[in-house]
Amino acid sequence: MLYDNKYYGQIIISDSIKENSKIAISQFKKNHFKKICMLTGDNQKTAQYVAEQVNIEKFYASLLPIEKSKIIEQAKNNKETTIFVGDGVNDAPSMILSNIGISMGQIGSESAIEASDIVILDDDLNKINFLKQLSRINKFVVYWNIIFSISIKVIALVLNIFGILKEYAIAVAIFADVGVTILCCINSLLIYLKRK
Repeated sequence: MLYDNKYYGQIIISDSIKENSKIAISQFKKNHFKKICMLTGDNQKTAQYVAEQVNIEKFYASLLPIEKSKIIEQAKNNKETTIFVGDGVNDAPSMILSNIGISMGQIGSESAIEASDIVILDDDLNKINFLKQLSRINKFVVYWNIIFSISIKVIALVLNIFGILKEYAIAVAIFADVGVTILCCINSLLIYLKRK
């Protein structure tokens, strides 16, 4: 700030770092995210400061939207699964290119929200860790339901072929079909209880 040709100071305007960002990044590492990179249009100095504050080892600064997209494309060409988290119009192309696009719904632009696969409504980065844990539970429950239902049906079929069930064949067949379906539905409800 100059007044009467004398320098009195300056005002620096910058975005503040979210309080839970550092915690979320450390949780990403615990949840086995292999590479955590920051792609930003901000200058090198700002990007380095933010990266140091939230413990991100690798970052790319002063990027145009097309340059962000090229980095995502390169990662995909190396057979890496990519997750891109963003909130602006310039993030939309990268979200579309990545395997999973996540937008911050509260502060995100409409184009970013439209381009993303997942929208985090309260802009809490820790929700990404929650989603990873929930997906693991979902995967386990789906596999368990498939194996359980096929196993019961095969057992019922084999027992019926060898005539072991006799007059109970219809009851066992109903259980193997309807009963197993109900049990798998109840098992799937455990995901809801875990979410709570």
